[in-house]
Amino acid sequence: MSRQEDAGAVPDAKGAGGVLAWIRLRPRPTRATSLLLTLAAILELLGQLIHSTGVIVAAAFAVGAVIGDALLTPGAKYAAIERHTPSRMAVGVEANVQVALIGAGKRVFGRRPLVLTDRAPGLDIGRYVVPSIRDGEQAVAERTAMPQFRGCWLDGGRIDIEAYSPLGGWVRRNRVRLAESGWVHPAPAIPLRLPEAYVGEISGRASTARSGAGHDFYGIREWRVGDTTTSVHWRASARRNQLVVMERERPSHPTMLILAGRLGDDQAAEDLLARVAATALLALRDGRKVVLAAAGAVLSVTRPIDALDWFAGLDPAGDPDAATMRTALQTVGTGAAVLWLGADAVPAGVAGQVRGAGAASVTTASALQTRPTR
Repeated sequence: MSRQEDAGAVPDAKGAGGVLAWIRLRPRPTRATSLLLTLAAILELLGQLIHSTGVIVAAAFAVGAVIGDALLTPGAKYAAIERHTPSRMAVGVEANVQVALIGAGKRVFGRRPLVLTDRAPGLDIGRYVVPSIRDGEQAVAERTAMPQFRGCWLDGGRIDIEAYSPLGGWVRRNRVRLAESGWVHPAPAIPLRLPEAYVGEISGRASTARSGAGHDFYGIREWRVGDTTTSVHWRASARRNQLVVMERERPSHPTMLILAGRLGDDQAAEDLLARVAATALLALRDGRKVVLAAAGAVLSVTRPIDALDWFAGLDPAGDPDAATMRTALQTVGTGAAVLWLGADAVPAGVAGQVRGAGAASVTTASALQTRPTR
């Protein structure tokens, strides 16, 4: 797949040099600072009790270390940040994700590496550790991510930046939102068993009859190497004084209409959706015309990527309305094979419209056999 850069990084707070930005990006103590301050308080109390100047000086040194560590905390500012991901991914299929950070500001002595937390929609959370960089320098981190959820997003999520002080007692945090779009397709799956092929002229099918291993007579042609003896038409061969083969009509598949109703939110529903998506791809490879319909939307697809994009963004809140059904049935014509994808059985209204339009069959996806057709 091709890589796609993000459309730009949008920081949550503008004017990094302003007061509001300083308040937001001010250093915050970590657990190490709390422990060190607690130790300094104990040493101060102990020194007062035993009248030990050395212990009191040690307490003061601990407090000074905390203050100095806070002053040396680097900023979590950046000049630019980009995320490079495949424009289209699939659930359960590993993909390479790359994050590039361009630094802003001078390098501070003792600066520790920056920690980036990538929260991209649909992917598992990724954490990167990038080295200290000067103004204009670039640090690139890469990982292998596993898409977890199907979907289509116009928001690229966010990346959290953490910059720790030299002693690790203080941290500055910044949050960057990325404006990018992406698709996570359903997981690859075994297609459902397609409805039986139809023979003869059927209105609304994807293609006309072709020669092949069917039943109806298609034509006669000369014998070629590789033809079986059972395909030879002996009477015609005797009349023509040469071997000829009788071809039979290969049955054509009808148009497939996939109707999406209300879906469940469990893993079983996602698995069924993935198998229906695989079935649509198989229908396209077989030369079928495929029409996808959900509440308020009808799409006729000819490319597998368009079908996968449709399934990636599918989240119908209800069953298709009457207007959607009319548009879909007019698009496929008569004789179409209708596949119902939904948590419930086919609604009576939907079934009535399908029968009235002369569809060849209406099948519930969950009722189809599980073994593939190929």
